[in-house]
Amino acid sequence: EQAAQAAPREPQIALEAGIIAALDGRTEAAARSWRSVLDVAPGSPAATTARAYLQQIGAADAPATPAENSR
Repeated sequence: EQAAQAAPREPQIALEAGIIAALDGRTEAAARSWRSVLDVAPGSPAATTARAYLQQIGAADAPATPAENSR
């Protein structure tokens, strides 16, 4: 998580920080990390992974995939 704070625009680091938070039982911190991926790299493979993680933890505001948004 310190790495995510030091490099806030690195989606891969934010993904990992979210995983660490989730494994530690800190679901809200995990969701914040994964949402940050969507903010900085919305069309990236990391964003696809972040969306899946948000859906897995049941984040109420987990965004749809870009393909679902265009329907």
